[in-house]
Amino acid sequence: MNTPHNPVRQAGARAIAFTVLSLLAANAALAQTNAPTSAPAEQTVSLEKFEVTGSRIKRIDSEGPQPIVQITREELDLSGYTSVGDAIRNLPFNTGGSIDPQRTSTFASSARTLNLRGLGSQNTLVLINGRRAAPFGLPGNNGFNAVFDLNSLPPAAINSLEVLKDGASAIYGSDAVSGVINIKLRENYSGFTTTTTLGNTTDSDSFYKQFTVVTGASTAKTSLVFAADYAHRNALKLSDRDFSATADLRYYGGVNARSSLTYPGRVTVPGLGTVTYSAPTATPTAAAAVTYNAALHAYNFNEVTDLMPLNETYGFYVRGKHELTDKVYAFTELSWHRNDGLSIAAAAPISGGSEQGTSPAGQLIFPATNPFNPFGVDISGNNLVFRLVELGGRTTHNVSDTPRMLVGLGGTLFSDWTWEASAMTSHSDVSTTNTNQALDRQVQAALSGVRGPQSGRTLYLNPFGPNDPELINFLRANFNRSDRQRMRLYDATAGGSVFALPAGDVGVAVGIESRDEKLSQFRSADEQAGQIIGGSEGQNTQGDRKVQSAYAEVRVPIVKGTEIQVAGRFENYSDFGETAKPKIGVSTKVLPWLLLRGSFSKAFKAPDLPQLFNGGTVSFSSGSVVDPRRPADAPRQLRIVTIGNSTLTPETTDVYYGGFLFEPQKNGALGFLHGFTFAVDYFQFEGTNVIANFGAGVILNNELASPIFGNRVIRAAQTPADIAAGLPGSLLFVNDSFQNTARQSYRGWDFSARYEWKTASFGRFFASATMTYLNELSFDTFESVGTFATPRVRGNLSLSWKKDALSASVFANYIGAYDDIGVASTALGGNGLLNEIEDLWLFNPQVTYRLSERYAFTLGANNVLDTDPPRAYTSTTSTGYDNLTHSGEGRFVFVKVTLDF
Repeated sequence: MNTPHNPVRQAGARAIAFTVLSLLAANAALAQTNAPTSAPAEQTVSLEKFEVTGSRIKRIDSEGPQPIVQITREELDLSGYTSVGDAIRNLPFNTGGSIDPQRTSTFASSARTLNLRGLGSQNTLVLINGRRAAPFGLPGNNGFNAVFDLNSLPPAAINSLEVLKDGASAIYGSDAVSGVINIKLRENYSGFTTTTTLGNTTDSDSFYKQFTVVTGASTAKTSLVFAADYAHRNALKLSDRDFSATADLRYYGGVNARSSLTYPGRVTVPGLGTVTYSAPTATPTAAAAVTYNAALHAYNFNEVTDLMPLNETYGFYVRGKHELTDKVYAFTELSWHRNDGLSIAAAAPISGGSEQGTSPAGQLIFPATNPFNPFGVDISGNNLVFRLVELGGRTTHNVSDTPRMLVGLGGTLFSDWTWEASAMTSHSDVSTTNTNQALDRQVQAALSGVRGPQSGRTLYLNPFGPNDPELINFLRANFNRSDRQRMRLYDATAGGSVFALPAGDVGVAVGIESRDEKLSQFRSADEQAGQIIGGSEGQNTQGDRKVQSAYAEVRVPIVKGTEIQVAGRFENYSDFGETAKPKIGVSTKVLPWLLLRGSFSKAFKAPDLPQLFNGGTVSFSSGSVVDPRRPADAPRQLRIVTIGNSTLTPETTDVYYGGFLFEPQKNGALGFLHGFTFAVDYFQFEGTNVIANFGAGVILNNELASPIFGNRVIRAAQTPADIAAGLPGSLLFVNDSFQNTARQSYRGWDFSARYEWKTASFGRFFASATMTYLNELSFDTFESVGTFATPRVRGNLSLSWKKDALSASVFANYIGAYDDIGVASTALGGNGLLNEIEDLWLFNPQVTYRLSERYAFTLGANNVLDTDPPRAYTSTTSTGYDNLTHSGEGRFVFVKVTLDF
């Protein structure tokens, strides 16, 4: 990847990783060579207790009060997705907007998050081997939400996932509102496996390559696992896909969403109105100017903007465990991962009213003395609009490093009691370099005339056409910023049985935890001063907090097959004080094949550090926006102001869960259905004091729907013409700062079914289906279910077959139909109707042939039918589809070769 970061550091990191790899491979081979060849004597097998996500109490069976989805490594591979992040994101209970390379533009160009239940990526707690992980250094939602980047872990290190679809603040604390994802990394592995994956889209070139290695060895007392990976993917542009090649959506009945910040530029002149030129010109004259017409002259930024960034990732993971005595062991985990993304947006747009200049109002001015101004008057403020196309596309290069180190001790105390204590440090550092930018003061100097650094000539900026390369080089500016979020965690847990009841042992788990969190954001002087043309504006930010926690959990078997789980957690935050949250759950097997379960808990979400301390940012919408209350105004990028709010208080959520699991036993009355399971769960989240911002598009399109939206749209005072026409004042900006809103409600149903059967002649078959149906997702009085980014129905279907050396599978992803946002403006060429975004099926098939015990070859495809995303042309998106829900990538074909030694 041709990026500006240090190549020596790159080469050194890779050399270290592969040196360790070679040593571990040799160790694994030695362990296998020295392994005994005779079969051990027959022994009695004791089932070992293990910890299930959602409970700290170890148990033998996995089914209890918690609604948990367990996803094995094999199931992740069968989904066909090349990244774990993509596989998780397509689960039906992941919905709503979240960070993804296809929709992050300049803020986190290669990060991936998930959004369980549509309650926000920041409300899903991510654990690594049962412990918290540091959030992504560059906060999401334009710098305000602490989220976890799924790309910050080496994919080869991931062994399985557990998804708890229930609130769990009583177990894990803040953030565990909509659920918990526990990413289980490899702990015990012997051997050496390497995988090579190559793939590409069939109608463009987003060539992908990935190499992974896993190796491990163990002795009687020591085990060691090492995993490493490298991946690279080419960029994909919006113009590579027919449906997103232009922001002019009139052909489909939508609006012309191309930008009014044009090339050639346009100016508003007394007596002439708003004029431009039919083509770029080096000799503009007043006579040659034409009246500006958005249908003819608007700028198609989709032509040069990335759909997916150029992306490169690599890293490693090491875990070691050693038994110090028969009752005490030591363990350590060390990982580091780099995520390197390069995204390109359209050339810098200039609206004179949004930039700093020397006009009497402090805005940019295009003076009459400029030889390229043929109109004889000074032109300033919003009367001056143009685009610096000669600079090239604005490039954002994000490099994130995520090191993590954990050391700990554990062991047994007495009977079945175990304990563990650890210390962990983890942080995420993101370095951002922005190129092909321009500064307000440089543009103003060039408009007024500046002496060329090389030629010594006086050079003037021409908003209407080509400019001298020397002047363009004078205007070109780069700026850097850095972001870090750090976490230090210390914890100790203990658990076991306290006494026996007729129905079984009473289990107890207790623990304490202390963590330090710190946020640091550093902006360039020009960014702090708001000098970046057409770009974001931000301030340096620093904040920290300390959190001390204590929790306890009790599992009581009432009668055989029935148990109650009671848990509580007390926490003290240095910034807002104390909180305590309880949980109670119950499960009962009313019949050998029918499990009923339910729970109630109080979940909470502490304000994220960026939400409290961010000094403020100014950003712009990714595409042109139409003011729904002034549809005749030209579409333009929407200015968005977001400021940290130190008065935020924690949000609280009452979480209700209830359902049943149908699972016939092999030797029971329904033994003929053995292998089939069916589950239904009802969920309800009732949040109060919710911390939220709604997105500029939602605020603008619902300005009159609720006071919480109306006071966020900032408009100029009405002119006499506005009053006469019954129009509000012109749109200035949207304030999308976070606030504690009144209420949030989320209700729906989860359905899942699985069936596995084996035959003597035809091999093994497996089928699974999952679906989530939403009844409600509302913020205050605003209901979003069945609208943009929130379909009522999502589901997956998976079918697989294996016989001898051959196996095949197909994974299907279904997204139901839902309504778009707003109405296609007739003033901009739309049909004046509300669009329904159609439902969609995507199919990912693959076939694997195992040449021997050591070699396997897989051929697969994502979106094998090359189905385009359904049209969305009345919303605030300019891509032509809902990129918060759907993918624009197209058919992706891949081959994978696996070698096991």
